[in-house]
Amino acid sequence: MIIIPEGAEGGADVEEEIVPEFHLSLESSFLLVVIVAGGIFAGRKYMAYRQQKAEEARKLAEARRVVTVMIPEGYSIDMIAKRLEKQGVFKADEFIKAAKNTDQYKNDFIKDIDPKKGTKYKLEGYLYPDTYKIYKSSKPEDLIQKMLDNFDKKYSALAKSYKGKHSMAEIMTIASMIEREASNMSERPMIAGVIENRLAAKMRLQIDPTVLYTTTNGLYNAKKVYYKDLKVKTVY
Repeated sequence: MIIIPEGAEGGADVEEEIVPEFHLSLESSFLLVVIVAGGIFAGRKYMAYRQQKAEEARKLAEARRVVTVMIPEGYSIDMIAKRLEKQGVFKADEFIKAAKNTDQYKNDFIKDIDPKKGTKYKLEGYLYPDTYKIYKSSKPEDLIQKMLDNFDKKYSALAKSYKGKHSMAEIMTIASMIEREASNMSERPMIAGVIENRLAAKMRLQIDPTVLYTTTNGLYNAKKVYYKDLKVKTVY
């Protein structure tokens, strides 16, 4: 019986065990050494292959794991980015970068958005708040595309019955102000009426969110507007 010690590295180690045991000729011992050592090498190679495949399968399973992401109503792009980073989904700056690069998204309505000079994000107000399921391996662009598709579907359905004169951009701007200004659902119709009346009278809207968006960098983490805030020049 030949016992190959654990950790034998190849032909030389194997030959030390085989030749003294069977008193083989040089030619015969060489042939046997090649066979046994080859088996050791093949076995190790196979085990390494199995370990590699197991690791690849683990990574694939992790990448295909479904993650549930919930975006609350009234969240700005900056707030969404911060929330996603806190939840470990995406880094905030990666999400913001993806939101700025609007050319990569397929929705036709995007080309109709004509933001004023100084507008922070072209897609602000168009990333529909909802609960989404994405793969762990998804990129920020994947989630944004889902949000845009959701908005497109919901807006298109409502637009069919709209008889007013506002453009889509105007509707979304007004809707965003109402969302941030109202503390509950029942206040929304009243605030909408106030905004429409002031627009018709060419009055200043004097709505806090239009100031807070700039002064809080889109995070709305301040509850009051001060007189000094009103001096900030902004497109909003």
